[in-house]
Amino acid sequence: MRQLLPILLLPLACSTESATPVTVQLSGHAVTFEAATPVRGVQVDIGWDTGLTIAEIHPGTDVAQMNVVRFAKNDEKRTARVLVTDSRKLALPSSGTLFEVEATGTGAIRVISALAADARAASVEVTTH
Repeated sequence: MRQLLPILLLPLACSTESATPVTVQLSGHAVTFEAATPVRGVQVDIGWDTGLTIAEIHPGTDVAQMNVVRFAKNDEKRTARVLVTDSRKLALPSSGTLFEVEATGTGAIRVISALAADARAASVEVTTH
């Protein structure tokens, strides 16, 4: 899967043209997003405290129609990269839950960074909270 992510993320990095801003934020153990218009894909990097163990990352109910939801987790560095997109070129809804993190233990989960792309594979400005 590590070889698959760079290929799937290539359209997210192809253009530096700015489009409609997207907000990505953490709400409990769910990562949510909001955009003025739909985007084609979102990549989110998360991190977590040493007291947490991340068991699984599940697609959010609002992106259930997307056929590409992948994650690469690095337990040693306590980070994960999550990609939500669709090979059929469907757009994400303009808001909702991207994914939920199944975690045990104590500590915080953080959104480290996020990227988004519109239907033309142009980079979209992303604000994280």
